[in-house]
Amino acid sequence: HEDYSVQVACMSSSGVTGAFCETVNCKSGPDVPTAPVKLSLDEATRNTVTLSWSSPVSPNGEITEYRLQYKSANETRFSTLTVTDESCTLTELTANEKYEVKVAAVNEAGCGPYTDITTAHTSPV
Repeated sequence: HEDYSVQVACMSSSGVTGAFCETVNCKSGPDVPTAPVKLSLDEATRNTVTLSWSSPVSPNGEITEYRLQYKSANETRFSTLTVTDESCTLTELTANEKYEVKVAAVNEAGCGPYTDITTAHTSPV
């Protein structure tokens, strides 16, 4: 949120023609957070992938949740998980499969942009 002080006066082509009104103080509305940073793969097993990330550089308020989207490389649609921590373990995955993962932060203004996609690969055994 940004604080602003505003004054208004009438103006014509020859310049100011009236006195400024009293100062009005206002605050801008909330903005969505920027993308989280440092999305990384911490561990991959046969059926799980554990990821972590850091909070956004500009949270623009309190982060209420993170939305993690993931899909296998051969799928077209992402599945979405909502978490409150800066880490998540995806379970019930297919062994020896490549997954695409991205995460976004959410605050009172809404969901911010997602990170770039990170690739995770489950182990074959």
